[in-house]
Amino acid sequence: MAMYFMINSSKSISSVFLAKWIGVRQKTAWKVGHAICAMMKAHGNAIAPLDGIVELDEKYLGGKPRFEQGVVHPRGKGTSKSCIHVAVKRQGEAKAEVVNSDSYADLAPRIAAVVSPDAHVMTDQLQTY
Repeated sequence: MAMYFMINSSKSISSVFLAKWIGVRQKTAWKVGHAICAMMKAHGNAIAPLDGIVELDEKYLGGKPRFEQGVVHPRGKGTSKSCIHVAVKRQGEAKAEVVNSDSYADLAPRIAAVVSPDAHVMTDQLQTY
């Protein structure tokens, strides 16, 4: 029951709510939730390399810097946001991972591991690809 709730929620669930739904104490629900997350993380790479039509893209995620009087914050790639690389098979699976940057040195090994060599790759115009 706990696995069902964890998998079907978009951002996981609180241990307090999990405890109510499965009828255990909060500490037990917390341990169960972490065990399920660890189990899912261990088997996350079990999906075969993506084949067919595969779309690749990167996204920088992170909050907007706090306002400071007289300070101009850099925009775009010059920020300290996290770079997420995403590979999606059309009408199929998706794989996402945090990478250091969108440089060739960081993306090439990831793409080789995630995308099948015979896949048709669709990307944006980033020169790294």
